[in-house]
Amino acid sequence: MQAMVDSSWIPSAVGMILIATAIMVLISRHTARVRARVSADAQRVQLLNDIPSELRFRVYERDSYTCQRCGDSRDLLVDFVDDPPADDQVQLRQLITRCVRCTAITRQSGIID
Repeated sequence: MQAMVDSSWIPSAVGMILIATAIMVLISRHTARVRARVSADAQRVQLLNDIPSELRFRVYERDSYTCQRCGDSRDLLVDFVDDPPADDQVQLRQLITRCVRCTAITRQSGIID
C-alpha cells in the first residue's frame, strides 16, 4: 500500500531555481557593498596613519583635547570631518578630534559632523 503525500507545498524545480538565483543576487550585491566599504575604510585608515604628527598635534590643540562629538577627553583620535580628500592632501580643516567610541559610531552610521 502506497501512502499518499500532499506535494502541493513542494516548490517546482523552476521555482527553486528562481529562489536560488534571487538569493545569489542578494548575496552578490551585499558582498560588493561590503568590499567597497572595506576598501574605503582601508583608504581612510591609510590616510589617517600618514597624517604628520605636527598636524595631528595642531588638531588636538585646536579642539582642546576633547571629543568634538561627546566632549570626552579620553581615548582620542584624529578623524576626518567627512569623507577623506580625493587628492590625498589632508588639511587641518578636514580633521576633527573624536574619542574611540564616537569614531566607531560615526563610521558605522555614516554621520557627518
